[in-house]
Amino acid sequence: YQDIDGWGGCFSEIGWQALLSLSTAARRAVVGEMFDPASGCKFTLCRVPIGASDFALSYYSLNDSTGDYAMNNFSIARDRQYLIPFIKAAMEFQPALKIWGSPWTPPQWMKTNNHYAGGSIRWDPQTLTAYALYLAKFVESYRAEGINVYAVFTQNEPASEQVFPSCLWSGVTLRDFIRDYLGPTFRNRSVNAEL
Repeated sequence: YQDIDGWGGCFSEIGWQALLSLSTAARRAVVGEMFDPASGCKFTLCRVPIGASDFALSYYSLNDSTGDYAMNNFSIARDRQYLIPFIKAAMEFQPALKIWGSPWTPPQWMKTNNHYAGGSIRWDPQTLTAYALYLAKFVESYRAEGINVYAVFTQNEPASEQVFPSCLWSGVTLRDFIRDYLGPTFRNRSVNAEL
């Protein structure tokens, strides 16, 4: 008794790197098998990691400048190498492709263990305000690239501490972060995206 918003998968750096090993025609054919609305799997809704995931080529975030709470050094430059070309290749078949972003981890300098893997976010207003801005800037930056980011999920696998990029959240911390920081930041910046 639920509406289905769409079908899809997850874009990753490793996935695009593998596709780059093919000829242009073969790569287009493979992407078509996933996204072509006539002959492919007809994917219409996909996830993209916000920063490093377990399928990234290395650990990174969209702002690795320690202490940059104003997000002056926020950048999607690395995403322009792998993730955005992958998404744009899919959009050749599905121009209205819906994207939802999900971080595996905040930037390491925002975390209790100062590492991409494990730990949790530092629970202080300065960090939480900066992280909400980080997520808002992700949506704004991708939309500036012509990519339809319609939603942001606050944390991939929030109860799972992994040896790859991850971050622990509880139901209470997720609720409080969304209520007190992320929601207000999205409203104040007119980021019209679902949470």
